[in-house]
Parts: sequence; structure tokens; C-alpha cells
Amino acid sequence: GLSTLHNPEFTSVEIYQAYADYDDMMTLTENLIESLAVVACGGTSVEYQGNTIELGAPWRRVSMHELVADACGGVDFQQFGGEQVDAAREAAVAAGVPRKSVDGVESVGEVVNVVFEELCEQKLIQPTFVIDYPKEVSPLAKPHRSIAGLTERFE
Repeated sequence: GLSTLHNPEFTSVEIYQAYADYDDMMTLTENLIESLAVVACGGTSVEYQGNTIELGAPWRRVSMHELVADACGGVDFQQFGGEQVDAAREAAVAAGVPRKSVDGVESVGEVVNVVFEELCEQKLIQPTFVIDYPKEVSPLAKPHRSIAGLTERFE
């Protein structure tokens, strides 16, 4: 149903599929959006706020760590161990994250998330799957099958 009490910015679709992993779910999402765009818009390209958005598959898939490293001049936050939160905070500040945004952040994974939100998120224009979130900000997500400290999550 429709509710005036819920912000549509946070509307989500929840789908479950037996024996599917997050790669399968990203492909399903691409195909769903692409098909809906064709029906609703007559094609996969739409104009939005002065940008041409291409909704056709495949979409870019990029890890949160890769986006953060690019925004921080190549700093790889995965190099910081669990006890190096202060060093991670300082790297974030050196990259342009306001100190108040990382003060009180208690883990390297949370610092990565703050850097992503402060420096990366607003630059994503085309459909992009941001994948492999730190476990500290995704406690209920499936642990990554091959990279310790990350989860198999996408947005």
C-alpha cells in the first residue's frame, strides 16, 4: 500500500531466490530495471537532472574499498588492521573527510563507510552496484566467501 509516513527514498524491493548468491541477485535486478525502463520509457536511456542515465545491463560492479581507495589517492584501507583505527581516521581526514565525521568511529570498516558516504556516493551517476561492504557496517550480511572482513552485500 501507499503511505504518506514513509520516505520514498528508502523504498526497497525484497526478493528471495533459492540457491542464488549476490551475483545472481544483481543480474536479476539489472534485468528487472532494464525491462521496466523499456515498458515505461520506451528504452533504457532516460534524462535525469541534466544527465543521460543508461539503465541497460550490464551495470558497473565495484567494491566499496575500490571506490574509497580511488577517492583517497590510492590509500587501501584494507591495509589497516583492526587496531589501526586512528591511522584510518587520519587517512580519511587527509583525503578530505571532515574530522567530525570520523571522530568517534570505532572500526576501520566504519571509517571506510564514512569515506564512501562523504567522498564517493554523490559522484555515482550511472547505475552502479557497490559491492563487498565491511562487516562492521553489515553485521547481518553473508560473510564474503574469499575476502576476510567483507560481506557479500550490494546496493
